[in-house]
Amino acid sequence: MTSCSFSSSSLFSFNLPNQNSLHRRPPTLPRHAIVSSTDGSSNGASSSSSPTVKPTRTEDNIRDEARRHRSASANPFSARYVPFNAPPGSTESYSLDEVVYRSESGGLLDVQHDLDALRSHDGAYWRNLFDSRVGKTKWPYGSGVWSKKEWVLPEIDDDDIVSAFEGNSNLFWAERFGKTFLGMNDLWVKHCGISHTGSFKDLGMTVLVSQVNRLRKMNKPVVGVGCASTGDTSAALSAYCASAGIPSIVILPANKISMAQLVQPIANGAFVLSIDTDFDGCMKLIREITSELPIYLANSLNSLRLEGQKTAAIEILQQFNWQVPDWVIVPGGNLGNIYAFYKGFKMCQELGLVDRIPRLVCAQAANANPLYLHYKSGWKEFKPVKANATFASAIQIGDPVSIDRAVYALRNCDGIVEEATEEELMDAMAQADSTGMFVCPHTGVALTALFKLRSQGVIAPTDRTVVVSTAHGLKFTQAKIDYHSKAIPDMACRFSNPPVEVKADFGAVMDVLKGYLGSEELRENIQYIYNYCFFSDETESYFTYSLYNHANVSRFAMDVSGQIKQFTWLNNNNQWNLFWSQPRQQCQVYAYCGSFGICNDKSQPFCQCPQGEIESEDPTNHQEGPDSTLSSRFATSGTFQISVENREGFQLKPRLLLRWLRARSDGKEEGMGDL
Repeated sequence: MTSCSFSSSSLFSFNLPNQNSLHRRPPTLPRHAIVSSTDGSSNGASSSSSPTVKPTRTEDNIRDEARRHRSASANPFSARYVPFNAPPGSTESYSLDEVVYRSESGGLLDVQHDLDALRSHDGAYWRNLFDSRVGKTKWPYGSGVWSKKEWVLPEIDDDDIVSAFEGNSNLFWAERFGKTFLGMNDLWVKHCGISHTGSFKDLGMTVLVSQVNRLRKMNKPVVGVGCASTGDTSAALSAYCASAGIPSIVILPANKISMAQLVQPIANGAFVLSIDTDFDGCMKLIREITSELPIYLANSLNSLRLEGQKTAAIEILQQFNWQVPDWVIVPGGNLGNIYAFYKGFKMCQELGLVDRIPRLVCAQAANANPLYLHYKSGWKEFKPVKANATFASAIQIGDPVSIDRAVYALRNCDGIVEEATEEELMDAMAQADSTGMFVCPHTGVALTALFKLRSQGVIAPTDRTVVVSTAHGLKFTQAKIDYHSKAIPDMACRFSNPPVEVKADFGAVMDVLKGYLGSEELRENIQYIYNYCFFSDETESYFTYSLYNHANVSRFAMDVSGQIKQFTWLNNNNQWNLFWSQPRQQCQVYAYCGSFGICNDKSQPFCQCPQGEIESEDPTNHQEGPDSTLSSRFATSGTFQISVENREGFQLKPRLLLRWLRARSDGKEEGMGDL
């Protein structure tokens, strides 16, 4: 039968070796060796007489290298299928080489590893082993999944593995998002969508298709692999099957997935069936088909996929240098992934790599929320729901296959289930994107759960929290376009950012840019407030004044003699704040457009300023533009503020204002130097 792998596919450019190439290769020379002579030769010959040997290139590839270096010792590790959550004393089990999806009672199966054999090495051994394989190209350990091969499919031959070196995805510190929107400093996003086909499904599919590749080499009756999909599963299955030369059959719900998702299985040569039903209907069909035809079932009913997906949890621990986060939030649809994360964390705890596991949160779309309703009922009898349309289309599932697995995982880690409405998830996605991410709607569901748990005080601002982003935002560009175009019915799209149409005229463009760079309050022509802080301290001789808007465009420093030390200025009619500081103490006063009142600086208490008008040396005598008035108030702390109301294009003269401020504050002569 035809059988090949990524290393011989069109996706990679490795060449299969000539049968004699291994014999032609010098046995003592590494694959890319540089040999040079040294001065320590016994015959005293000059080092220059021995030329450097250039790197040796051979016809073999990384798979051949792995084959040559294969250990001859027996593999001590093994795994098998057992009934999920089997009672103690159960003897029912199956070889992973059997084609079986359900237990004798019709329940789910789970992959059980020989933990006693794995415990023959301590936690430090496994941590060092896994860390030593990260970022390497040695076959197959360059994969984030197969770098944990002993914990995934320990008995598979390296030659049977089908891999695109998936996994090892970015754990992104969401600094700005966390600080701006949540008041958190330790928020992280695990970008599982940065993968071969753009979703976390690659982690499981490399395991499943590798096992199918093994079964076909063993002449098992497997003619192809099939799945029902909401998009991402079909993309992963078709890519890995195409690389191994295995036929793939995909059943999709018609008009319920994005075009970016639909085109992936089509491009990879899958046989695609578009069915007029939802995912649950597609799942029913594929289960019936695989029971009648020798087509291997690739959905998460098959527990092999979860063995790959659990490695994302191990990666998170690795990326935190084996420190355990407090929370991990995972979007949930068919609910296999929440159990996979639990299993990965639990194995690390049981085998001594860490001493605890994080609390898990499963986040569901409100339009497809059977687990959430089950959780809110106190885990009473589970009832499937009719899933309604959601932008988080990959989790639009009302009757999840892995419900029992999810409940088991959540109850054993003190987990929580939350939900997100369509508006909530789209707003959260837009907020994340505005801070430099580009996430999928499903990540918006998880972020909404985080918003809610933070507002309830369940997740503390200092808790180390990981949000799992399951797919790349590029798969959902139409949803983003509709949001930013405000084309979604009954949705405010509060964080939309549509493009601004401007005619091809310099003045018009400048007007738009000035409006964009200025504050909204000033564009509405309200009130300018200038704040000035003064503390009398004769021991200090250096003052710093800053006059600037939020873009910080004007700043200068002077000493008490009035000598300008540094000065930059941009007079563009924006809101200007005047700050003052000394080396030993600082005062920072925030100015607000709107009603005239006391300074609102939380770090510096200010007293209510009494009413009072000052007309002498009034700087408004020198400003341009009508309808401007000046008033001032003095605080008992020695702080006062000046407001200038502007309605007709007022332009402030900083030199005149500061002369006036200095004269009013210290009674000295106006001697500010030349501006």
